[in-house]
Amino acid sequence: MKKINPLSLSHLILKNQIKPGDTVVDATVGNGHDTLFLAQLVKTGKVIGFDIQENALKKAQALLDENLRDASNVHLIQSSHENISDYIKTEITAVIYNLGYLPGGDHSIITKFEPLVRSLISAIQLLKPKGIVSIMSYRGHTGNEYSQLLSYVTHLKQDQIDVYQVSALNQKGLPAELFILQKK
Repeated sequence: MKKINPLSLSHLILKNQIKPGDTVVDATVGNGHDTLFLAQLVKTGKVIGFDIQENALKKAQALLDENLRDASNVHLIQSSHENISDYIKTEITAVIYNLGYLPGGDHSIITKFEPLVRSLISAIQLLKPKGIVSIMSYRGHTGNEYSQLLSYVTHLKQDQIDVYQVSALNQKGLPAELFILQKK
């Protein structure tokens, strides 16, 4: 039995929404674990991944090559997720964000709130009805986009999108928080 945590809940929700053939986005590729997860779900569909760090994309590509027979449906783009609408013109089923910094990378390169909001606006517009945005946010890192993100998603229009938050209430420190947005 798997341990329940915000990331496993995110994956469970996405697994129930994403079908083979869908187009999905990993807005923050990092080391590629979410990219691989999405590729395994869409099978013949399309995964588009964004990261500003070349090192992240190289690590992700190595992970994909190691774990998939064919990763030709995965397109990794060295660009900020705020440019999502420059690269994607079709409806998407899901977008996953894992905010903060690249694990094992330069911790001074972090998610900034303003580009994140621009990305979310575009992602929500591209979502098909019932599409999902999953956002993993960390309260404890420098830059702390968490409080700004919480305020932003709290004020999204209820008639257009549902917003859910998953928190580990009895955990020490500042555990990750999961936000799930579903387009109506």
